[in-house]
Amino acid sequence: MFAREHILCVVYVQDQLNAFIGASGAPPPIVVKVVIGSLLVVNATLYIFLLHVLYAVLLRSMGFSFSKLPAFVERFVFRQRTV
Repeated sequence: MFAREHILCVVYVQDQLNAFIGASGAPPPIVVKVVIGSLLVVNATLYIFLLHVLYAVLLRSMGFSFSKLPAFVERFVFRQRTV
């Protein structure tokens, strides 16, 4: 497959090839770059948020105390289940 390929370059080159052959609906290169960049920012933000919650839960279960999580995270993660 594409071992050691830079995925952003592959997507960008493929988009330029589509524009070169006149494929209908090919977006301008700047749009492709903005979309890819936006998706990377969203992915990184969600990854950091999930790691924060995971480590907070694990460290709290191991007995470490630190500052509180945001209120909506506390309610979601540590809610009491009624049986």
